[in-house]
Amino acid sequence: NRSGAFRFLFEPMARAYEPPLNFGLVAPGIYRSGMPGRNSVAYLRRLGLRTLVRLVDGPAYPPAVEEWIAAAGVAVIDCRVGTNREPLVAMDGGALAEALAAAQRPERQPVLVHCLRGQRETGVLVGCMRQQQRWSLVATIDEYRRFAGSAASLLDLQTIELFGGASTPPPLPPLPPQAPPSSSEKMPPPPARVRRPSGPTRLF
Repeated sequence: NRSGAFRFLFEPMARAYEPPLNFGLVAPGIYRSGMPGRNSVAYLRRLGLRTLVRLVDGPAYPPAVEEWIAAAGVAVIDCRVGTNREPLVAMDGGALAEALAAAQRPERQPVLVHCLRGQRETGVLVGCMRQQQRWSLVATIDEYRRFAGSAASLLDLQTIELFGGASTPPPLPPLPPQAPPSSSEKMPPPPARVRRPSGPTRLF
């Protein structure tokens, strides 16, 4: 029938331009998502990304993503922030601050910050960025919950609320207005991958 023919013709095209899971615009030149997959390569290529900030240990990028990274000269920065867990495991504040700094450097942008599903770790980083931008806590928590869904954690919300306090490094200055780089702007050569030691911080 006609609907079946439509799906046969157009569904492969739709999948070819499929954004990563929980993809969203955070600020001009800064995006968020889950782990990029092979169906996301065409979509991400159109963004002209310069940098991926990877927040977690996890599976390697699919071969199609690795090929795009190499061909486009995309830098990959590993900032393994860990995951908040009851009762005594907290995210790595130093890695979180490093990831925030990397995402906000104009020379790194456009940048995609991601974890495995684009929910908790990425949500905490974006929440801390909203604190820097002086968003209200209510709006910040609402954004976190929209992306985290049923995976939302009170420990994550506490990390966001306390960001900049005694338990975390001082926040960076608020984000300035930043226009996306033009297509003619020359990209710097990608640095070597930066890897932080894995393992969460234990609070005792």
